[in-house]
Amino acid sequence: MITDLGLQELVLSAGQHQLKVALLLSCLVVVLLRRLRHQDGGEQTRRLPSKLASASGSSPARPLFLPLDRESDATPRQRRPNGGTAGGTPTPVSGSPRYAAWLGCCVARPQVGGEQVGEEADSSCRSRSTRSPHSDAASNASPAGSPLGDFGFGGGGGGGAWTVEAIVAAGVPAECAEAVRQLGLEVGVSGDEPLSDPTTLWRFASAREFNIQAGKDMYTAAMAWRASLSMKSVMESLGDGEAYRKDGSRDSKDVCSWSWTRSHGTPESDFASTYGFWGRLSAKGLPDQAPIAIWRVGEIDVKGYTTEKLLGIVEHGFISHMEDLLQAGRAESRKSGKIVRARLILDGHNLKLSNLKYLPAVRHIFGLGKQFFPEVTASITLVRAPKITTFIYKAVEPFLTPVMKRKVRILGNDFEAGLRSHAGLEKSVLPAFLGGRASNAEVCDAKCVPEGFGRRSGLGGT
Repeated sequence: MITDLGLQELVLSAGQHQLKVALLLSCLVVVLLRRLRHQDGGEQTRRLPSKLASASGSSPARPLFLPLDRESDATPRQRRPNGGTAGGTPTPVSGSPRYAAWLGCCVARPQVGGEQVGEEADSSCRSRSTRSPHSDAASNASPAGSPLGDFGFGGGGGGGAWTVEAIVAAGVPAECAEAVRQLGLEVGVSGDEPLSDPTTLWRFASAREFNIQAGKDMYTAAMAWRASLSMKSVMESLGDGEAYRKDGSRDSKDVCSWSWTRSHGTPESDFASTYGFWGRLSAKGLPDQAPIAIWRVGEIDVKGYTTEKLLGIVEHGFISHMEDLLQAGRAESRKSGKIVRARLILDGHNLKLSNLKYLPAVRHIFGLGKQFFPEVTASITLVRAPKITTFIYKAVEPFLTPVMKRKVRILGNDFEAGLRSHAGLEKSVLPAFLGGRASNAEVCDAKCVPEGFGRRSGLGGT
């Protein structure tokens, strides 16, 4: 098989270091594509085995790789309104998969050029949403005033529950509006906070494949986590520009704006700016004004984070970044009346093999995004990947489904055309270290942590 693919000579001629780097990135991609293949909904039917399906989202930990059926992606089975297939067999609905994997935390159906790629996938939400125990009497009672109703903030508000009309007006696809309404009723919210505007409720519903009970469990867990974490303290220690309440929700009535920026001046923010690996650019993706995030995955010093006992502060820094992406996307969604999600660019330059030893720590950090920040990104583009990795990807690309190809792209050093076609971004909007015009200061420096830094700075844990 290797001979047939023309890889044998390449593998034999590659140095041991380069081969290990390629294998690490290839494993990353395979794990991510496996998750995408399982999680995608309409264009291809991929589900957990029925014995693992859970409506509550509280199923036990699941294996990293899940068996897939042999169904053709080009001819997906037709769903019936009862959630089954054309053959009458019920389609299992997955609950809350807890297997952690690099980058699987935040990828979703891609969105390029202002329109959701593969938007037909969302039509499946009608068949997969479960009926709410609440009475349908409240489903179509429109509040007076604007199309979005006269809703208050902080989860209370004077307009009652979101209506289908208000949900559609906010930008949720019409076929998903009823499922989002049901989720809103289940969690008992009526305003934009806490994380309860229609497009954000859609994110929770979509992350659990429109299983209402599983979406409710995810939402409830996320709200409890935000309060116990003290999102207010995290965001205030790492940046400024936005106020938070003690329960972790925004303290603002202007839901169409988001002004938080990563700043200096505290030990936590100074550490993140120097040794973190993330950043949101001031430029936005066109035409939907989507946030643009850069992760310097090749420069992550997980060994330094671990040996200097700094994982806690790194975790907080990454949480602030994910919150930044989520809230920026929420603001643009409310402003434009459509679902807006970030474009994520991964820089694979100088990938460290030492991170293999600390993979559980990396999984934990990235797993926070998957668990508490649903549907934040629309696409993932890996640039400056080693040549052997791009070669392997090109070899397997013909076997990937169209939706996988749209969600993930692996590019080498010459990535300008690929970035434009995949993420809809021009290279010029990127930081200077990636050949763009933006300031490098918009992304954390991702420097190696000096030996003894945790103790000297007082930031290291015990």
